[in-house]
Amino acid sequence: EAIDGFRGFGQVDIVLLDLCMPVKGGWDTFEGLTAIDPSLPIVVITARSDQYSLAKAAGVAGLMEKPLIIPLLLDMLEYLLAESVSKRLARIAVQSPATLYARSKP
Repeated sequence: EAIDGFRGFGQVDIVLLDLCMPVKGGWDTFEGLTAIDPSLPIVVITARSDQYSLAKAAGVAGLMEKPLIIPLLLDMLEYLLAESVSKRLARIAVQSPATLYARSKP
């Protein structure tokens, strides 16, 4: 449903994606969205503390663990929305997240 809605929505600047979704998992949705627009910044939100390495390998723009710390989330969004297209494409090419916030990084 999220992927179908994304196709028909038009210009999207950023996506906040919770991994815990019914029917199709968050990582499947991430793959579907990036297949449509690889340059789209997606911030993955999760209650799972073991997603840091997977998020980094997947090339997410950002990762936030729940409970969210709103000032950090707002800073992340501001940073990602200001990121230049060339910098975003370079980050995607090396699958390096712009910013990851995890309570327990490996």
